[in-house]
Amino acid sequence: MSLVPTHCYCSDGLWYEDPVWRGYDEDGKLRWFLCLDDDDPPEMVLRVDDSPKDLDPKGRAALFPQLDYIRYTSNASSFDGQWRQFGNEMVRASSRWCELIKVPPPPTKSDGPGTKERRPGECVFYDLRRKHG
Repeated sequence: MSLVPTHCYCSDGLWYEDPVWRGYDEDGKLRWFLCLDDDDPPEMVLRVDDSPKDLDPKGRAALFPQLDYIRYTSNASSFDGQWRQFGNEMVRASSRWCELIKVPPPPTKSDGPGTKERRPGECVFYDLRRKHG
């Protein structure tokens, strides 16, 4: 749970507040989402269906999306296969910590439109245009 807003600079040159990236399966059902937090690493959350591949933790690892702007830093979390809020419903899900490794595309959801300037105030910033020491 975030205590302060998280802002991320995206490839369209805009800043987004509390961005979320989403992926859908062939049926248009939400399959995964990537969210940022103020005190945890970025988290990829994957819907776990009742198929044998989804229920097998080893097979499930291959289901996590391979996006060019993230790198996974952990195996499945302690929430592996447990019920979680997923969009507007509760589903079984698995999650993995990851890190942003390059400027991400604009999110599929955020708290407001993108802006040219970062908003002032207490918050967390993700800006991958340059490396910091």
